[in-house]
Amino acid sequence: MPDLDSTLRRLLGELSVPGPEGIAHEIADRIAANGPLAVQAILKTMRDSEGKHEEECWADDAKIGAAVFSSEDAKEGPRAFLEKRAPEFSGR
Repeated sequence: MPDLDSTLRRLLGELSVPGPEGIAHEIADRIAANGPLAVQAILKTMRDSEGKHEEECWADDAKIGAAVFSSEDAKEGPRAFLEKRAPEFSGR
């Protein structure tokens, strides 16, 4: 499986932006800086929501979100913030 950072850079890099430091790369960097479980959950929720009613989407989101919020990465983000350091996400 390709890593999330390179996939996001490739997809967003295909947008037409001026220069190598265009807005697409800035967006990709900001997304990639988040915990991988959260990013993967958001992508799954977006992909799985097509053709569903809103109530079903919210229910799916709650299930997926619960797993993310109970992860080690969910604890690492606030801990790193309080310690004034970059988070070190493990994907767990």
